[in-house]
Amino acid sequence: MGSGLRGIMLYKIQGLYKTRFFKNIMSLYFIAAINLFIPIFIVPYITFALGLEKFGVFVVCAALFQYGVILTEFSTTSPLVKHLALSNAECGIEQLFYVFRFRLKICSIFLLVALSYISLFLPEIPWIDIVLGVLALVGVATNPIAIFQFNEVLPVYAIITCVCRAIVSACLLVIISLPYNHGTWIAMLFQFSPFFLVTPIAWFWILKKKIISLPDFYLYTKKTVSFHKFEKEKGNNVIKESGALFIGTFFSSLYTLAVPIIVRIFFGDGAAGVYGLIDRISQPVKQAIIPLINVIYPKICRLIKEHRVSAIRLCCKSLVFILVCSCLFFVMSSILKEKIIIYVFKNGFDISLITPIAINIVGVFLSQALVSFFIVPFGMSYILKYLYAIMFCIFCYTIYFSVHQWGEIGVYWSLAMLEMVGVIVLSCIFLYSLLNFKKNNVG
Repeated sequence: MGSGLRGIMLYKIQGLYKTRFFKNIMSLYFIAAINLFIPIFIVPYITFALGLEKFGVFVVCAALFQYGVILTEFSTTSPLVKHLALSNAECGIEQLFYVFRFRLKICSIFLLVALSYISLFLPEIPWIDIVLGVLALVGVATNPIAIFQFNEVLPVYAIITCVCRAIVSACLLVIISLPYNHGTWIAMLFQFSPFFLVTPIAWFWILKKKIISLPDFYLYTKKTVSFHKFEKEKGNNVIKESGALFIGTFFSSLYTLAVPIIVRIFFGDGAAGVYGLIDRISQPVKQAIIPLINVIYPKICRLIKEHRVSAIRLCCKSLVFILVCSCLFFVMSSILKEKIIIYVFKNGFDISLITPIAINIVGVFLSQALVSFFIVPFGMSYILKYLYAIMFCIFCYTIYFSVHQWGEIGVYWSLAMLEMVGVIVLSCIFLYSLLNFKKNNVG
């Protein structure tokens, strides 16, 4: 058991913490840049190979399985990393595999419901698309990214993801170049391959480096897939905090993933295909701050335990940096919107959509930063379930009004304004808490 517990302890490299901290950020951003440009080049090719009609069908299928990804992950990664940082090493492995078993249970329930729904209402979806979706959910349920994040070796995980994505993209380019009637499975493979290809490779690296020993891995894997009881106290705290975070994430995803279905109902498969193209290209942009979050978030969690004032200072500095970057992004997208239309979306795309898309991306940047640097580390995850539930209710009203008043562009403006409402509320909570802390600290 000793070698297994050793894997849950902090991964140190001879005291060079600050140097490694900087290298982690830079390496993650380098790999994120590669992952950003791959979809920008590949997604248009896939769209034009399938046609907007087929791509619209894929968007609906992908949205269904994306719900499964959200349900299976259950927002457990961030609370798991936080509890690993705050608890002693002996609880580590027990917490990890307790969470894996919990995810597998949710995955099984979702697949039972989803496959029944597909057989009844979506019989046109090819079986290979369903198989790829199922593999993705199993990959999410057993994904060990929390181990990489806690041990601060995320660049290794990022390299694995990047290499898998590059190999799949190269293969798809060859397939697309062939003169065949391509199926929607090529889009499903590109969308979900990181989920089911990265997980086994990541576990192989963990076992090879003996972060978790092979006997311990076998022991806890056997416990996970059997009816053996875990010590619930060690895992329940993670699940409880994840529950509040998941409810907020679920309501947030409920309206974002419902948009392609709404667009298809009101404007047809072609409009759903256009929205899907925009969404697939903008998603990597929205994730541009994820490398920074993955490096800073564990550090804030540790500082809360060691020195709370330093944790707040790091939180404030990080939020200011994200705010400046968001403003620069919006200005650049406004200046270069004509070139974006010509280069990425080709002719026939409404240039007026660039502004609401840019506002939506800025809102995602700021909300991700506020949640990851402040809300979750400081134990305020419960706020999210109320905030996003209210936002979902607002969305249900505004989307109906926007579609009937402004048509397709109203959908994009509705999403943009809704995202900024969430940012304003989270910012007010942050400033109020910061003022209270300063007042109590002075007193």
